Amino acid sequence: MTRFETAESEWTAEQATFAQKLRGSARGKIGVPFLNLLPQPALAEKVADVGAWLRFEGTLPADIRELVTLATAAHWRSPYEWTGHARLGLAAGLEREALRTLAEGGTPDLPPDQALALAAARAILASGSLDDARFVALAGRFGREGAIELVTLCGYYSLLAMVIGTGYAEGEAPDWGDTVARSLAAEA
Repeated sequence: MTRFETAESEWTAEQATFAQKLRGSARGKIGVPFLNLLPQPALAEKVADVGAWLRFEGTLPADIRELVTLATAAHWRSPYEWTGHARLGLAAGLEREALRTLAEGGTPDLPPDQALALAAARAILASGSLDDARFVALAGRFGREGAIELVTLCGYYSLLAMVIGTGYAEGEAPDWGDTVARSLAAEA
């Protein structure tokens, strides 16, 4: 149990309603970020709605969405987000070795669209902005709609990384290296 989690037997009606909504959604469960957000169920619901839109209704191709999500998880060294999204990234066609390089902080050899998205995500995560040339390239390829969606992915998964990370007591967070190795094992 994390610092923010509340035992299900102690949930308020509002918390239980939110949990049931998530269990009945495309997610199918209430994951760690939302268990941590549960002390504020109205906030948790709004955060979940943004995430559902990004994952299930967004316009970016799945490989781009998952690459940006994984870049954000790697930036914050967020094992929970990395584990779930490594699986989704592989299913979307991202290469296992590229993800390993990304997790180690390197720059993988990627097709042009993925390389553009990764460079943009890293710039956003490093400085909270994009220079004009990178914005023009990003919007030129994915449209302004895709560009703002990519920015929002970085922000959303940064939010979740912080909600998850602050939920662990000192020394309780899963080991980043072990998490990456397990998630990218050939049989995964």
